[in-house]
Amino acid sequence: QPSPIMTHSSSKLQSGVLYSCLFISGMAGLIYEVLWAKYLALALGNTAHAHTIVLATFLAGLALGNAYLGRQVDAHSSPLKTYGWLELGIGGFSCMSPLLLSHAGSIYSLLAGDFGITTWLLSPLKFGLCAVTLLVPTFLMGGTLPCLTRFITHSMDELETSLAWLYFLNSAGAALGAISAAVYLIPALGLDLSVTVTAALNLLIGLVCIRLASSVQAGPSVDAIKAERPSTIADLTPSAIRLVLLVVFLSGVVSLCYEIAWIRLLSLVLGSSTYSFSLMVAAFITGIALGSYAVQRGVFASIASYPLFGLALLGVSASILLSLPLYEKLPWTFLMIRSVVQPHPMTFAIYQSLSFSLCVLVMLIPTTFLGMTLPLATRSITHSMEHIGGSVGTTFSINTVGNVVGALIAGLVLLPLLGIQNLILLGASIHALLGTLILLRSKWLTTRFASRLVVGFLAVVGIYLGCGGPWDKRVLTSGSFYREPFESYVSAAEYKRGFKSQDLLFYEDDANATISVHEYQSGTRVLRVNGKADASSTGDLPTQVLLGQLPMLLRPDSERVLLIGLGSGVTAGSILLHPIAQLETIEISRAVAQASEYFAPVQMAELNDPRHTVVFEDAKSYLQLTPVGLDVVISEPSNPWIAGIGNLFSIEFYTAVAARLKPDGLMVQWIHSYSLNDDLLRLILRTFTSVFPEVSVWSTISNDSSGGDYILIGSRQPIEPDFDAISELFRSEPTKRDLKRLGINTLPTLLSLQTLDSQQVASLISDGALNSDRFPLLEYSAPKALFAGEKAELFSKNDIRLQHLKDPRLILSHYLNQKARALTSTEYADLVRYHARYGSKNFVERLAYSWYDSYPDDEHAIWTLVQLLRSAGRLESAMRYLEELLDKSSEREQYLGTLRKLRQQLKQERDVYIGRSRSE
Repeated sequence: QPSPIMTHSSSKLQSGVLYSCLFISGMAGLIYEVLWAKYLALALGNTAHAHTIVLATFLAGLALGNAYLGRQVDAHSSPLKTYGWLELGIGGFSCMSPLLLSHAGSIYSLLAGDFGITTWLLSPLKFGLCAVTLLVPTFLMGGTLPCLTRFITHSMDELETSLAWLYFLNSAGAALGAISAAVYLIPALGLDLSVTVTAALNLLIGLVCIRLASSVQAGPSVDAIKAERPSTIADLTPSAIRLVLLVVFLSGVVSLCYEIAWIRLLSLVLGSSTYSFSLMVAAFITGIALGSYAVQRGVFASIASYPLFGLALLGVSASILLSLPLYEKLPWTFLMIRSVVQPHPMTFAIYQSLSFSLCVLVMLIPTTFLGMTLPLATRSITHSMEHIGGSVGTTFSINTVGNVVGALIAGLVLLPLLGIQNLILLGASIHALLGTLILLRSKWLTTRFASRLVVGFLAVVGIYLGCGGPWDKRVLTSGSFYREPFESYVSAAEYKRGFKSQDLLFYEDDANATISVHEYQSGTRVLRVNGKADASSTGDLPTQVLLGQLPMLLRPDSERVLLIGLGSGVTAGSILLHPIAQLETIEISRAVAQASEYFAPVQMAELNDPRHTVVFEDAKSYLQLTPVGLDVVISEPSNPWIAGIGNLFSIEFYTAVAARLKPDGLMVQWIHSYSLNDDLLRLILRTFTSVFPEVSVWSTISNDSSGGDYILIGSRQPIEPDFDAISELFRSEPTKRDLKRLGINTLPTLLSLQTLDSQQVASLISDGALNSDRFPLLEYSAPKALFAGEKAELFSKNDIRLQHLKDPRLILSHYLNQKARALTSTEYADLVRYHARYGSKNFVERLAYSWYDSYPDDEHAIWTLVQLLRSAGRLESAMRYLEELLDKSSEREQYLGTLRKLRQQLKQERDVYIGRSRSE
């Protein structure tokens, strides 16, 4: 068995040091990719278009380095020393990258915003800034593998195993880098310090390798290489070499298509957190590493490199085709995996390990075959030792160019055009064709057998399409990552039957996300983004409406409004009911705009109003292009546990908003208490109030058991409501109709939604860190709270409404004092009805007691109190107030039935209590 060791070194320790350096270098390379992508996303936006530009630039640098430096290393007498200098260059340039990337962001802001550069020039500008910051270090990275392959390979017979071993080490390090960046480095150190630590690793590797180069025997000279005996493997003809390189290029294109399709598919299953993305990438690279390791170990040593290359391509296709019918069962499989882990912050690591196992289950076999292809292709086209560096560089460069093309077309064109399932099927078909071509050229297959192979493949595809058919998209978008793992789902088929009662009205694999609209038998419609419910026509309606109505009423003279997140379009519709001059809605996904049309019945205004413009862009990036003078900015993004959303809760985002707002403008932020804990809620409040110190918290939906939705309304100046103007707008027919559907019929009911004022918020947040772009605490902590099912109680436990409705900190108290009046009985009734439907039980009870205290002779008030106490199980208190009602009421008969039931329930409870006491 050939062993890829440094044959010109007498020390195994030196070999181990060198291989460790390559492993760590691969880990550092992937960490840089993650970090640089985050830096550039901050500057250029979080859209799929911006991500594609960053990825394509990164890969282009690697391709250039592979091609140019691979050829250059063949002429160097000390490839190891060259490798050391490359590592020093990578580390040195990376140390400066945060500064360069900051300048790139500033340049983009200047050109795009202040100079008003036209929209069609933004993409070239983004690419240019990426090229300036990424091409040099990635170019240097591209030369590392050819250098080391040239160094450790002593004969042509060693090339295949030597390259496969190095490729394995580099890929294994990259897989670990993907996980370590998300799990430890960024959460613990932030972006800047993570870059510094990673750059230090490169610098250390460079110094070690330069020192090692002076202590080991030099590799064979160029003359010795030229005189080396011919290879035992027959050389390919020029036409065969061209075919191999073409296949390598196309395989590179298709492999990126697989990666993008798998990531989207698994995002529907695991959720779109930053941890999930890292696990998916790590699983993909793990398969690549395993494939190269199989080549190094000579698992298929009896087959020559060239035909084995073709068989590996067929293996990719066959393994994908065999696994495709299983993909629809992934949501159920993940639920079963989740059921073995008790949700708790301490078990989050176990949960992530199981998630990684699922990713491996999907990707491992196809990516193992993919990992075999490059070492085999490189060996196939290499004629002599004289061209080892050039051959490695050429093969990897052409494959990486294919990756660039795949990155450019897969997510932006092919995925929206074909969908996940058809994109994977197309890739498998292309790989089957490529493998067949290689085997035909190698004479390993006869033409007749090859034709039968193609026919057989087409038959398998036909059987799959005929029997399996398209995946049930209702199952794929079911959001298994936040469903409870019910044991009753004994099979995937039973899980699938659970969705027969809902209709899928809309589905599209957009470039940015998978968007779907579901309608249930109740008539409720739900908008899902990557399987996560983001809007609905019923349950979320109060939040969606009030996000538009509250700021418009509190600042009735608003003219220019910016809304971040279109969703169902309900919020935009509520805003357009007011006499504003302009509403701009920023939406990252075009498919969301299409899906919002299915919510037209609950949109109270036409979204094609000439005052309304929808801009498809990243919110932070668009803010750089927005002129100053905004009256209101409303941010209703998705949940902060989703990758990239945490940046919309950062100090930099709020500072950018403040720069665009008028001095007395309002910043309105949606937030929730479910899937968060008190520490995270304090983090959000600290960050928000550091820019907008005058803040009030408003409750829209409050569930005592699971948490609720809240609205933060902040300003840099004290908010002084004009109650006359508010009352006039509230009485206007459009606003009145919009709020009435929620059950808000009086202005006091609307004002009663305030939960906290600035003073109370300031007393709760304490000192601590802020959520920033370069230290994204929220993005890496929120997924843990989601998994553990935590609920923040900071707002509910400190609700100032529970103390007294006349608390001077409440805007409702200000309103009543200014009008010099008290709440009427009708207003109390409206308050109780609304909060009984959407509010907390504690506050509803407080309202009922206040109503009774204010109007002790009002039968409706007493009856309401009786019902509330009865539903809370406080039967003796309910009985007391019911008897009081009977004494005061002239219509005793309508209450006698309830009185008899209460007495019977009390008797039963007392009997149970007495029985327990006697037994004890």
